Amino acid sequence: MSFAMVSTQADWGGGEAQAQLLARGLRDRGRRCTIFARRGGAFAARMAADGFEIVEFSGRGKSPAA
Repeated sequence: MSFAMVSTQADWGGGEAQAQLLARGLRDRGRRCTIFARRGGAFAARMAADGFEIVEFSGRGKSPAA
């Protein structure tokens, strides 16, 4: 089973920290987690450093479509 973790935020906050804990737990149980994060954002950087597959998107606001 695969999971996606998504954050549209540029900065690191509580939601991103919780997503990181969940992704680590899922990975430890043999699940695949792909991270969708704002290009150049803290979530993308920290999750990449943690060894997760990252898919980055551009955005100027809170919506990836912005």
